[in-house]
Amino acid sequence: MRVFKIMSKNARAFRTTVGISLQQFDFLIRDVEKTYQQAESERLARPDRKRQVGAGRRFSLHLWDRVLLTLMYYRTYLTQDGLTHLFGITRGSISTNIGKMSPVIRDILPLPQKLYKQACEATTIEDLNELFPGMVSLVDASEQPVQQPQQAEAEKAHFSGKAKTHTVKVQYTTSFDGLIVHKTVHFPGRDHDFKIYKMKHPTFPTGLPSRDGDAGDKPGRDHLRHYGDTAYRGMANVVEGIDVRIPVVRKPGEDLTPDQREYNKAHSRIRIRVENAIRRIKIFRIAKEKYRNDRRKYDHINDVVCGVVNQTILLKRAGAL
Repeated sequence: MRVFKIMSKNARAFRTTVGISLQQFDFLIRDVEKTYQQAESERLARPDRKRQVGAGRRFSLHLWDRVLLTLMYYRTYLTQDGLTHLFGITRGSISTNIGKMSPVIRDILPLPQKLYKQACEATTIEDLNELFPGMVSLVDASEQPVQQPQQAEAEKAHFSGKAKTHTVKVQYTTSFDGLIVHKTVHFPGRDHDFKIYKMKHPTFPTGLPSRDGDAGDKPGRDHLRHYGDTAYRGMANVVEGIDVRIPVVRKPGEDLTPDQREYNKAHSRIRIRVENAIRRIKIFRIAKEKYRNDRRKYDHINDVVCGVVNQTILLKRAGAL
């Protein structure tokens, strides 16, 4: 724990370098320690392993430093050469440590996939309200630059006219306080936000009863209010019966009425929350800067970042942070 002991002396520097607080790191490492030994035993006992269990080189870093290394890489997106100077190991060891620890961390985090499954299994209005306080659902898509694809078709598909560069795009559905309950796999940056929504939109339970025995709303009645920007004007045509809140668009040659302007202001005050959630994701530079890794690993990396953000939100809800 040499590196961790040094960095933990300054709580503010730790948070800005690792992306989470010391207190949250303690919660995370407890879960990692519980599951790591089991995961390591399964890895060493896999059928295609050629060496006997116990053979091979040992990891030179303590488990705490290996988790720290992985999170620091996601937060700062330093090159592996830069990380070798901080942790005193080779480039190959940096890559190996991140490759081994990332799946372990991912499995214990509250991923959007896990929360979406929980939402779909809700049996009462209160169950859904635990994930979406105030019954507000916010949707938006985010782009990230990637290296130019070599194939001509992929190069054209990933070029975003809005960003003026090659990007990938992910759509997020969040609660009012920023909990990421649903996310899509990444799409080429050329795809429109609404096209992604039509292909990979979330569907939440409707017509749920309440816990006090009330029969609840009418069958098919959507409990959530879904907020999106003008790109999502056709949401109601994709999912029947949902309560969609979209800004009023000014028609050519006409001005918005005072009531319409006031509505748009109120809408913006609510919808900014999904922008704040995406900002929390992009605090991790691996999710913001030009993506240098294999694009086949993009969704796995994005899962880990979203899981860390969700853990922060859930710990705050529980009063643990």
